[in-house]
Amino acid sequence: ISKDIGNDLFDVVLQSLSGQPLSGPDIGGFAGNASPRLFGRWMGLGALFPFCRGHSEIDTIDHEPWSFGEESEDVCRLALLRRYRFIPHIYTLFYMAHTRGTPVVAPTFFADSKDPRLRFVENSFLMGPLLFVCCNLSWSKEKAS
Repeated sequence: ISKDIGNDLFDVVLQSLSGQPLSGPDIGGFAGNASPRLFGRWMGLGALFPFCRGHSEIDTIDHEPWSFGEESEDVCRLALLRRYRFIPHIYTLFYMAHTRGTPVVAPTFFADSKDPRLRFVENSFLMGPLLFVCCNLSWSKEKAS
């Protein structure tokens, strides 16, 4: 299981820069079981990735928001409603990726290439030129069973 969503964030940015704009991890991890709290937080960030889905292998907890209890379901609902508000923006970014080759998700240093400090920022990304996404990754070390 991907126990560190920071790796997932890095992978999504890297894949976008490599010409694969439609990418995103298995929210909740593919193998093993995420806790309700971890799944909710994972969905909170994953809902802003270009490709968003809960997915898992056989013999694990289903990775649907309602599978983790009411509190996690509420958190996931808010995250997915936020995603739906951004759908026009996301569609536009995919159109631009298709017609111009621009990345849907980009590293933070794309905001200001002259600022060397931005090259080392690992907890954020840009979703197009208008949306800056920053997350607290201190919770990402939480263990999954």
